[in-house]
Amino acid sequence: MKATWKVMAATSAVSLFSLSTLAMGFRPAAARHSAVIHKIGVARRPALTHKIGGTLNLLGGPNGTWVDENNPFAPGASNTPATYIVYEPLIQWNSANGHYKPWLATSWSWNKAATVLTVDLRPGVHFSNGMPFTSKDVAFTFHMLKKYPATDVTGLWTYLKSVSMAGSHAVKFVLKKPNAMFFYYMAQVPIVPASIWSHHNPVTWTDPHPIGTGPFEFHSFSPELVTLTRNPHYWQAPKPYLKTLRIPAEQSNTTTVLALAENKLQWSGTFSFNLRRSYVNRDPKYNHVGLYPNGLDVLYVNLHHYPLNLLVVRRAISMALNRRQITNIGFSGYSPPVTNLTGITPGMAKTWSTPTLNRKFSARYAPVLAKRMLLKAGFKAGPNGVLKTPKGKPFNVSIDVSTPYTDFVAASEQITQQLKRIGINVTIQSNSANTYYHKLQLGQFDLAVCWAPWGANPFFTLYPFMSKQFSKPMGQYATANFERYYNPRVESLGAQFLATNVHSKQVLLVHQLASIFATQLPVIPLTYRNTPIEYSTKNIGGWPTPANPYWNVNEGNLPVLTNLYYK
Repeated sequence: MKATWKVMAATSAVSLFSLSTLAMGFRPAAARHSAVIHKIGVARRPALTHKIGGTLNLLGGPNGTWVDENNPFAPGASNTPATYIVYEPLIQWNSANGHYKPWLATSWSWNKAATVLTVDLRPGVHFSNGMPFTSKDVAFTFHMLKKYPATDVTGLWTYLKSVSMAGSHAVKFVLKKPNAMFFYYMAQVPIVPASIWSHHNPVTWTDPHPIGTGPFEFHSFSPELVTLTRNPHYWQAPKPYLKTLRIPAEQSNTTTVLALAENKLQWSGTFSFNLRRSYVNRDPKYNHVGLYPNGLDVLYVNLHHYPLNLLVVRRAISMALNRRQITNIGFSGYSPPVTNLTGITPGMAKTWSTPTLNRKFSARYAPVLAKRMLLKAGFKAGPNGVLKTPKGKPFNVSIDVSTPYTDFVAASEQITQQLKRIGINVTIQSNSANTYYHKLQLGQFDLAVCWAPWGANPFFTLYPFMSKQFSKPMGQYATANFERYYNPRVESLGAQFLATNVHSKQVLLVHQLASIFATQLPVIPLTYRNTPIEYSTKNIGGWPTPANPYWNVNEGNLPVLTNLYYK
């Protein structure tokens, strides 16, 4: 497994920094009504506090060799890790304090009806080629998503009525009606220069030499190493302090942790079965590991493949899983097993769930009962302990894994053994990281362990998991609903949630969505995901600390990268 750090939601193609996760339990700013949501003045550029220079070696996690694609919008693209460092969003979410942080935007405000959002842009920002950043670039980026619907992976234009420039440094977004998801997704769209992108098709262009507003600019590419250098035009000057970023390709969690232990890497989000022994104890004064809540790990089940499309089969699979064993062996105990099937994480439960809901849908381990359910549903005993389906075929399925993610491999091995005990024969299919994720998006799998979409509240997990908005026909790239679950009731509840700003109503709607999720099991929850993040303070300073928790090192790499410096 790798760290899931990204500027967009987990609904788009995997990259080094994937899924900018939001703090648990906070409402999206779009759900609030009137006046100015956030406003700051334009600060003077600070004096130089750290010397300029030094190199940081970083890696979100093993991804195999890099692919020379930097287009953050191309469906199914295998982006290089440069993409979300070169390109920046309008706004960042800070889960350390639960607030949105102005970035390329300085302020934003809603009208009283919560249908018109005006975003003020930061003056004095330039792209790395020296061209000024203006409202034209923002408007162009969003209009591009409308012109090429395949690039609109979060469905922004299902909410939007129009986007227009309101002067050289302001943009007006007009919604068809109030929408509680819009602000979250809008805020994280990477802004690209109109002067360059207007000449290319964003569905197919690889963007070999990306030009953005980010703190570092693309320098060189090879399948084994991506290098970025300090952007001399960066708007937070004198930041960034580091001169060079080096992002090597690694083939597995094992080799990545070894590189960390040898200080060949100073920042990563890589799993190891004993990070204290393999990393921290190698240099305990400087080597640090933190665990950061990051949603769920789940078992995707392809609902277009028989007999996995049968509800009794998914319920039996869930009951056959010893989640405690899966987390202890597969995830080294970092990610605790889910206690219920609602899809609501513990940090959100106090606000968004109830003890009754949690008890009603508890995650039950009962393999004997699971097999009995299948036999009652028409499955028959077959040779070698493998059940026969009601159609008379052996119950054979495969589980796809990404070989570099040793935790997912170990968890899949446990699942394979546990399902065998109830008569399901599971074969492990090993893949590269990119192939694994592409197969999920295209629906070319039976079973697969993966992370879940996550956001400011459980709706950002439950709705993407179950809504047709986040799915596609088989063979086309889905953005989150990989299992291809369809339920008109979900669409109705989702529309009601998106249309209301009343928190109490939103909670009740989440309860109904959670009930559908727990009873229908479109995916099967496994663990409450904790992402381990490794970082070294030996040569690099400026990390968030308990005394200065300005950001979480698990998410949104840009706020941290701009503060790091070489000692």
